[in-house]
Amino acid sequence: WQSYGHRHWLSEVRYFKDGQRHGVEWWINEDGKSVYEESHFWEGLPHGIERQWNNPGKLRRGYPKYWVHGKTVSKRQYLSASAKDKTLLVFKERYNRPQRTIPKNLQKQ
Repeated sequence: WQSYGHRHWLSEVRYFKDGQRHGVEWWINEDGKSVYEESHFWEGLPHGIERQWNNPGKLRRGYPKYWVHGKTVSKRQYLSASAKDKTLLVFKERYNRPQRTIPKNLQKQ
């Protein structure tokens, strides 16, 4: 959680399994509705799509990056792998925008 004056917001989300990153990792903007970094992991290895955005909400140069079991791959290789490997997220163009829905259990009550 981050604080500025009387305002508080969730700034980071990371999931772990057996002490290793496992699942999504988000760095959340102050608005609580968008992220500036997003990565995916499986048993500690990068595994999925990695994105970073600049201040205007545009993807940074060189992103998205694609990972399969810790190895960087091309978009074409990723699309092929994700069709067979259900642990990989399906690529959707709309996910290249930084807006995300923060799960209710992670929102400040």
